[in-house]
Amino acid sequence: MVEQTQTESVLQQQVYPKTKLISAPCEKTNEDILKILAAVGYPIWIFAAITIALSKKGDKWRYHGWQALFLFVCYIILFLALETVKMIFGFILGVGFIFGMLQWLLTIAYLTTAIVYGVKAYSGKMFQIPFVYKFMMISIKEY
Repeated sequence: MVEQTQTESVLQQQVYPKTKLISAPCEKTNEDILKILAAVGYPIWIFAAITIALSKKGDKWRYHGWQALFLFVCYIILFLALETVKMIFGFILGVGFIFGMLQWLLTIAYLTTAIVYGVKAYSGKMFQIPFVYKFMMISIKEY
């Protein structure tokens, strides 16, 4: 039995020779992760909430997280307003279709602007989305 163990050990060394494993240090820092989360947070709101949770108060990535979240809230408010009008006046021929098309246009506009703002956020630029920034300043007193 001892010979089998030695034989297995010799076979293991032949098949899997001992090599040095080189481990590269992690290049991503917390700042890089927050930068990516803030950029992705504009089109996908859940990442904006994660950015807010992970960043410190007063941090520029937290600012982007809040702004992305409020951009999404504004989009939802407008979408639901169009849906309400569509439900109320939907019985009139063509009005429901028009408001349905406006909802699609609103969604495309939101995604387009969210991607543009996400790219700006990834580059590290600080900017204000006009109506969203005012809504954000009224709602939170952090900035």
